[in-house]
Amino acid sequence: MEYDKFNLDEKLLRAVAISISEGVGIDFIDARKQLNTYTKNSSPTLIWDLINSNLRKRLGEDYACIYKKQRGIWEFLLIVDKKSKKVITIMRENRLKQIIKYPFKNKKHYTAALALLNEHLKPRQRKLMNIPLNREDNDFLQELSQELCSEIEQNMLTESLYCILSFKSSSGHMTTFGANYLTKNLEISEAISLNDFIPKKNYDTIVADTEKPEDIQDIPLTLKPAAYIKKQAKEEAETEQSIEIKTTQNKVSTEDAANGDK
Repeated sequence: MEYDKFNLDEKLLRAVAISISEGVGIDFIDARKQLNTYTKNSSPTLIWDLINSNLRKRLGEDYACIYKKQRGIWEFLLIVDKKSKKVITIMRENRLKQIIKYPFKNKKHYTAALALLNEHLKPRQRKLMNIPLNREDNDFLQELSQELCSEIEQNMLTESLYCILSFKSSSGHMTTFGANYLTKNLEISEAISLNDFIPKKNYDTIVADTEKPEDIQDIPLTLKPAAYIKKQAKEEAETEQSIEIKTTQNKVSTEDAANGDK
């Protein structure tokens, strides 16, 4: 499959990037101020409601269709890019990495069902062993895929690829944006950086009011004792080196000043 088959409509990408950027930033801040809740337990889901609402408003019917889908208590949007003929969902980058890292744990996730649209795509890196899904799982995914795509025109669906637009944010700022195409085995086939589409707006005056919602979801990895000792030693060595450089620079500056006086 040629690279241009992975391209997406730029107008749609800009609309999605703005919807996410404002959803995690200014819209979230405004919503929090209006709600004025004593606790902040709803932050992650509130952000998604804001992003999805922005997408619904911004993606015009002339180049995209939006369908609201539900899996359990979770509601998400299925976007169809009419121009590029892509079926699209939006996801946090960290969640996408979890799905790719643990494909069998997520084998009945909606992304696995939609990834069946990419059955002809090959993974970027081949695994030594690939355990196929059993018949029951395969049947479940086929039915779920048909259910999720039931409203999409069949002639468009036969030519479509499934794409995940992923993002990362921190302190009210959208920091990464990318397009990801998975194989039916939930392996990366193509990953394209879209960081150039991130809006270059300055939210410095309002970021101080954010509750840093990304911190709720991004849990740092716990280091093992040996790794922690190694990390500490490296940081101490870098600190000592920095002190030595500054001491040398100060000494040189003093000598230069003295020679200048002469």
